[in-house]
Amino acid sequence: MTIRINIATALFVSLVPGIVSCSDDNNSNTPDEPSGPGIAKITVVDYSPAPGQFVNEIPEYTAGDNKAAIIAKAQAAIDKGQLVSLGAFGGSITFKLDKPIIRSLDGSPEFRVLGNTFLSTAENAPSPWGSSEPGIVMVMTDTNNNGQPDDNWYILAGESFDQAVEPTVTYTDNSAAGDNAKFVRWEDNHGNSGWLSRNYQYHKHGFFPQWTGKNTMTVTGVRLPDNASYDDATQTYRLHALRGYADSYPNTSDASKLSLYNARTASGEVITVQRVDFVRIVTGVLQNNGALGECSTEVAGIEIF
Repeated sequence: MTIRINIATALFVSLVPGIVSCSDDNNSNTPDEPSGPGIAKITVVDYSPAPGQFVNEIPEYTAGDNKAAIIAKAQAAIDKGQLVSLGAFGGSITFKLDKPIIRSLDGSPEFRVLGNTFLSTAENAPSPWGSSEPGIVMVMTDTNNNGQPDDNWYILAGESFDQAVEPTVTYTDNSAAGDNAKFVRWEDNHGNSGWLSRNYQYHKHGFFPQWTGKNTMTVTGVRLPDNASYDDATQTYRLHALRGYADSYPNTSDASKLSLYNARTASGEVITVQRVDFVRIVTGVLQNNGALGECSTEVAGIEIF
């Protein structure tokens, strides 16, 4: 399967340059001064959520905010260890690390992206489930040493990555119709379509990022298989956990740890990434789950091991 690792929307200029296939990405001349264990110091360099139930809430939009103001609010939340919502499939946040993550010598995981997942069953169950909303994790080395995320992005391939596809999805605001079950329409370039619903009891705001002033959005990204199943007995959705992603296993779980040994190029080839200066997280699932609403990755920072 060939996957172009880029995320582009009608609302912002993509920060992702062309990606090349190669066996090594260790060309940075910056001295290796790795992040120490603990919570990484990071700077939010981009925040571009897709429509979602927590968009405009975490962080909170205030009338008059522009994108710079929202990024500042996202930064303030991350600095406090609070959550930032990426919205539905294709929504993203990009971090610059104060000090790089260095590839381990023994293949052990180097970091995790902090989220808010909890599990309702034992982690060693055949298919643990809970509130998992998997986010694709992408990494970049500042090869040209200019401090900007304009080099090559690589994906950390987790569970079910071999089943991923790369659709282009367009979201359209349908809130004027007054139908909370069909609040936002989505359709992709393969003829698929569906709806994001709104639970009006808890979410009375619009789902589109209000600072953009737009009511349509187009994203292209890597879509994982749907991870939620419906349980007829309890009439609830079970969001099954997938290893190797953000916001999919609890922060205390070894299954939430991420390894640079899983880095892949645009064509899915294994690549050796020796250091990471930028991390991007992108909601990787496009699924609406009844009263739970859409799958939307939430992040609260990066922990280094």
